[in-house]
Amino acid sequence: MAYCQFKCTFAPYFLQYIPKYSMKTQFSVDRRHAPVLRPITHLNIVAPQHTQLDNGIPAIVVNRPEQDIVMVKLLFPAGNWYEPQRQVASLANRMLTEGTQHLSSAEIAHRIEYYGAYFQTAAKNNHGETTLYTLGKHSEPLLSLAKTVLTEATFPVTELQKLLQLSQQRLLINRQKNEFIADELVSEKLWGSTHPYGYKIELDDLKSIEIDQLHQFYTQHYNANNAVAYIAGNITETNWRLINQYLGQQDWANSPRIADPTHTPTPFVPQKVHIPRNDSIQVSIRIARPLFNKTHPDYQAMFVVNTILGGFYGSRLMNNLREDNSYTYGIYSYLQSYLHGGTFGISTEVGKDVYKDAVQQIYAEMELLQTELVDDDELNLVRNYLMGTLLSQMSGTFKLVGSLQGLYVYGLTTDYYEQFVHTIQNITPKQIRTLAQQYLQSKDMVEILVGV
Repeated sequence: MAYCQFKCTFAPYFLQYIPKYSMKTQFSVDRRHAPVLRPITHLNIVAPQHTQLDNGIPAIVVNRPEQDIVMVKLLFPAGNWYEPQRQVASLANRMLTEGTQHLSSAEIAHRIEYYGAYFQTAAKNNHGETTLYTLGKHSEPLLSLAKTVLTEATFPVTELQKLLQLSQQRLLINRQKNEFIADELVSEKLWGSTHPYGYKIELDDLKSIEIDQLHQFYTQHYNANNAVAYIAGNITETNWRLINQYLGQQDWANSPRIADPTHTPTPFVPQKVHIPRNDSIQVSIRIARPLFNKTHPDYQAMFVVNTILGGFYGSRLMNNLREDNSYTYGIYSYLQSYLHGGTFGISTEVGKDVYKDAVQQIYAEMELLQTELVDDDELNLVRNYLMGTLLSQMSGTFKLVGSLQGLYVYGLTTDYYEQFVHTIQNITPKQIRTLAQQYLQSKDMVEILVGV
């Protein structure tokens, strides 16, 4: 009641000091004319600082003090490419937070939650990662915890057994899904059944995992001599000192730099693989071929071609198979860049009664790009979409770090994006047709259909 009396009593007093500007004068919008649209012509990329921690870990730092948040990501050569046995890389990474010499998995999770932080681990094709997000004021206890996880993981047998059981159950469930089978098959056909990018996980792989294998992999790969750091946010002198205090010491530089092994893909053979499944009501379609990664001189221009074909919601494949024919809820094409190669692919799920027509329409759209020139309206639409996408990738601190990581792991620099902008703005319809003729021939594809 006292608050209401104060508000009612003093409101007229304060209101007399508010300038009596017309709302119409301040905020009026002339709705008779559309706002002027200005094309995006360049990117303003915040230049990162290239430095190193005290123990020599290379560090890419993006200092953005607007918000008191700190991100510390560490990359290690600890993905599938480096594992001695299938699933060792993935399981070793997932087990990092399952217990240390003095903390259980529950205690680790509780500390992270208590400080409102986020700690994520991930194992990918070439890298294992750990990423910490925390408020700057909580940096010290969370960096201490991150160091503990990285240097004192114990891989408890009971936690591994739970994880293996869960992984086996998930694999059995996924093996009933057409899309999972199709994805496995297309990877195997592109790379080979023994290649790190192409192998299938089998139950025997999970059953044969031993704790000693995981611990040895962890010891050899997750150490300071193998790390690269991406650090972003409000990197004050205090926060930088704490990062060095916990992650920049020599005490975990305890193993030599891991050599990059060699894996040779199985020679690719274009083919059609059709898997019948009588109980299916949908067919999973995958059409793909080996290609190149983002270091190739044609990658950027081919990215534009792919976007026209199936790389965004307004693409030709989406308009044809979803909007015009109602064959699918969604279809997309993609360029997948790996450190040691790349792929082009098309992916969708369609009704069993229309899959033949859907496949025919996919090939028809590919052929159309090879025979007819893209008109200016469509090309300008794709240009604007791609420029907006690039701008979005640079719009936030953590997005920017992700984009930089996507360059530096390939040995590229931010000049790559300047060249990308030039390619987007200057590619011609004739260049698009030539690239489609070179890289989108149906005879060069593997066609996977699961559920026919």
